[in-house]
Amino acid sequence: MHDWERELAEIRRRVNERVYESERALERWRLHAEDRLADADTAVFEEPLDPAAVPGDAPEQFREVVARFDSGELDWQTVVSGSVEDEGERAVSMWMDRRLGQLQAAGRLVRRGMTAEEAYDEVAGRVGR
Repeated sequence: MHDWERELAEIRRRVNERVYESERALERWRLHAEDRLADADTAVFEEPLDPAAVPGDAPEQFREVVARFDSGELDWQTVVSGSVEDEGERAVSMWMDRRLGQLQAAGRLVRRGMTAEEAYDEVAGRVGR
């Protein structure tokens, strides 16, 4: 075996290892998202969204995703789970994931004795409004 063949074989091995690690990380993230979704009150996903109530920090694609949800073309569980196909949906999914994390953190603070407003201010202060 020539040196370049060994080098190429090593590069292939490293690429295959990285692909495998990436696939495992993606699967762990999907399981994590599914766990978070299972813990969420999914009834809120069925409520219509008031367009005036779009959060100021929502990605610009949020309204488009809402319109697709309202038309029945997309469901929120797909967006929250991260099982989305285009960049706009991914941006909204990642934003919603961060928001769910904030809500969970605020919930932990409320269980420790803070009021909901104090917990929100604490969590919002950590990530910037």
